Amino acid sequence: MHEAVAEDDRTQREVLRRSLRERRAALSTPSVRAASDAVCASALTLPPLARARRVALYAATRGEIDPVELRAGLHQRGVEVAYPRVVSSEPPVVEFVAVAPDELLAPGRFGILEPHGGPALDATELDLILVPGIAFSRSGHRLGFGRGYYDRALAAAPRALRVGLCHEFQLVDSWPPRAGDEAVDLVLTPRERVLTRARPLAFEEVPS
Repeated sequence: MHEAVAEDDRTQREVLRRSLRERRAALSTPSVRAASDAVCASALTLPPLARARRVALYAATRGEIDPVELRAGLHQRGVEVAYPRVVSSEPPVVEFVAVAPDELLAPGRFGILEPHGGPALDATELDLILVPGIAFSRSGHRLGFGRGYYDRALAAAPRALRVGLCHEFQLVDSWPPRAGDEAVDLVLTPRERVLTRARPLAFEEVPS
């Protein structure tokens, strides 16, 4: 890619990232809770979630869709529930750590809640990963904070179904993806369920 074009792409991503972060941060607590409840209700109807034995959630921050309401139900079904934990910044690495039903999370390196005890799971054994993001496209591209933590984590878990969770305004048409960006298979908003077809999926993995 020509250097000037690459710089334009970086600028476009940064403008989109800043705009959506500001809009998300301005949401009221009740509106975030209502949107999160709607997304969680949609997630509960996914056949792959009903079949999953190992699921990775995330601790929401700064107005993100919060999947915490799924945790208790998954534990009750005997599902192994994991959360990401930052291992290093250079290179950017997170690992997924299983948590007990009553286990509390604590602030980690970036102030985001994460497990502080227990060994990491083998990422290749995860069945489904709920993925946060600043924006998602209908084709499955994800815009994060730009550090690459989730791109590396998703690449290490190729068999897991990747489900992006976001507010309606975070579902956008497109932006220039970069080399190494990992796509999601499905995007859930409070009103929509978007099957991206970003990766070839086995028939039994495709949500109905």
